[in-house]
Amino acid sequence: MTPINNLYNQPRMCVCGYVTSFSGSWRAHKKCCTSIQQVKETNDHWRSYDKTLRCTEQLSAKDDLKAMAEQLRAKDEQILNLTNQLQQANERLNAGTI
Repeated sequence: MTPINNLYNQPRMCVCGYVTSFSGSWRAHKKCCTSIQQVKETNDHWRSYDKTLRCTEQLSAKDDLKAMAEQLRAKDEQILNLTNQLQQANERLNAGTI
């Protein structure tokens, strides 16, 4: 007789069609079923693909941030040049009126 604690509440069903309520049978089946191995390999492949995609998106965002930072540096330099020109013009104006 099989003890109750070796039974699942609901039967387990494999993608290959195998069905059992016994935990030991399910464990043994998982070790040898090629369908489960194929599903695991496919899941691993998609996990790897998803990780690569996320990394690619992060690198793209980083490149965008670098480009924006470079644009800000160029604008800062432009503002500094214009401020210097304005200051020089003010100095010339003040020198001519005093």
